Amino acid sequence: MNIVDLHVHSNRSDGSFTPEELVDYAVEKGLCAFALTDHDTVDGIPAALAQAKKWAKKGVSIEVIPGIEFSTEYKGKDIHIVGIDIDYEAEFFKEHLTSFVHSRIERNKKMCKNLQAVGIDISYEKLMEEYPGSVITRAHYARFLHDH
Repeated sequence: MNIVDLHVHSNRSDGSFTPEELVDYAVEKGLCAFALTDHDTVDGIPAALAQAKKWAKKGVSIEVIPGIEFSTEYKGKDIHIVGIDIDYEAEFFKEHLTSFVHSRIERNKKMCKNLQAVGIDISYEKLMEEYPGSVITRAHYARFLHDH
């Protein structure tokens, strides 16, 4: 039986494993493919694809499907849109993604200020130090608050 997971996050957003570790884990669990769909970033895709090639050289087939999960609003509600088998290297896509990430950063800085206003010792800089290379999501806030 072929097992596929079409919605996987790495530590480049709110997952626990690096992109390479995800590939290794998928192989360990017997998946034939998975889509790396980090929140608002495609930064982990090249590393995951490279790790899949390493497995292929050993005779193990694991397909990494490039994807993304966009967080946005519709009619005043937060929604997530998952894109599968995307052209993550397209210039138009990269430009749009850059502006999208900038708006997420501004939103995160505003969330930190709101938490600081009620006496919580948090800052966007502290989040970035604790979770380097990640797109900061609500899950990071929860982990940070729990740990501190």
